[in-house]
Amino acid sequence: MKKAIVVIIVAVAVAGLVGCGSDNASPPGEASPLRIGVITSPTGAYAPIGQEIVELAEWVEKKINEDGGVDGRPVELFVEDDQLNPEVGTRAAERLIGKEDVSVLIGTLSSAVSLAVSAVAVQNEVVLMNTISSSPSLTGADCNPFSFRVNKNDDMSGAVIEAWMADEPSRSWVTVGYDYEWGHTATDEFAELAKAHGDEVKAQLFTPLTTSDFASVISPIVEEQPDAVWTAMAGPGFTQFVKQLRQFGYMGEIGGGANMTESNVAALGQEGNGVFGVLGYNFAIDTEQNKEFVDAWNQDHPQPPSNFQGDTYAGFQAVFAAVREAGSVEGVELQEALSGLTFDSVFGETSFRPEDNQAETPGYFGVVEDGKVKVTVSVDAEKTGGEPQDSCTL
Repeated sequence: MKKAIVVIIVAVAVAGLVGCGSDNASPPGEASPLRIGVITSPTGAYAPIGQEIVELAEWVEKKINEDGGVDGRPVELFVEDDQLNPEVGTRAAERLIGKEDVSVLIGTLSSAVSLAVSAVAVQNEVVLMNTISSSPSLTGADCNPFSFRVNKNDDMSGAVIEAWMADEPSRSWVTVGYDYEWGHTATDEFAELAKAHGDEVKAQLFTPLTTSDFASVISPIVEEQPDAVWTAMAGPGFTQFVKQLRQFGYMGEIGGGANMTESNVAALGQEGNGVFGVLGYNFAIDTEQNKEFVDAWNQDHPQPPSNFQGDTYAGFQAVFAAVREAGSVEGVELQEALSGLTFDSVFGETSFRPEDNQAETPGYFGVVEDGKVKVTVSVDAEKTGGEPQDSCTL
């Protein structure tokens, strides 16, 4: 049976992050603090995304502590750069657990890093809250009781793509992905869906994460002249790829997963119009919890929260809900509270499946029009969630 909590939101509260202020709560400074390690990538290929995550995490820490902490417990935040490297991520997790005594890890951008950090988390009985990594194996073959995911995995994004394709004509495609875990799983998933729809997949291409010149993958695209290109790329690499692709004379359609970020849309300018893809979080999601989050965020920032910031915020909401449910900041007790937990998030009422620790959330597909993302397809949580993978045994 799913656990449920009631979140009491007070004036000037940050949606879902406010300490409930129970009569038994100790004032900040007396109760044990909630120590959270954020592992992300503020440098390297995904630097703009990593910097967004750090900005969001520091803002959450400030706002929650201004409001009395989580159930009377102050929040202490520690940030580590994983450099998109599993070995570096492993050392960062070990340092956060051993030196900073964190009971929760939040991150990471790279699925490969998340898989490595997940092994450290379960070994040390510390919760890992995945908020961006989308490889199905994290809640599949490589699942463990201490690893949770609040964002959609690639299979769930596939359900959104399938819903979009249902009303679309057949196309020929070339897929391009970064040459690591996520790039392969995401483009393989898309290729299967495209073929099932009756589309032709002319080629599946891969490029290193550090690529700055995409000529080696663009040349085959120009030669094949597919109707559309589907990407598994994120950050500034995607915008550089699109601009270079247009410079080479390709004028077909461009879509993808993780490409529909506010920063990408802004960087592409007019060249971004017509780009389409799967959306995770979007600041225009019509829930009371999200409206309160966006209003609070906009008081302190000139731009609305990005999709990655929104997904990560939902991860903080889940962790704070677990602290209130458990009445504890100990890793084992937080893990037990999170398993099957139903909580309020920016997506509305959200639940973790106890079978695989995957949160079920709605899915969206969108297109860029006049420099802004327009949602064109919405899929409810029950349809995007699918069934837990048989390969996961918790």
